[in-house]
Amino acid sequence: MTTYQLKQSFSTMYVGFPRAISFTKWLRNYKTRQSLAGLSDHMLKDVGIGKTQAKAEIAKPFWKD
Repeated sequence: MTTYQLKQSFSTMYVGFPRAISFTKWLRNYKTRQSLAGLSDHMLKDVGIGKTQAKAEIAKPFWKD
């Protein structure tokens, strides 16, 4: 493999890496918000989150932290 080919493969890999991180964060946000939606009032209280806070978090789009 030439130096040029090696640089090209690393640059391609680097470009895809941030996208993979974004996708992973989005998936985590989606899953945790879905789990939060399924918690009862008692469970929310155990976690230390009020119903209003939970509703606000659940309403956020998956791409927002």
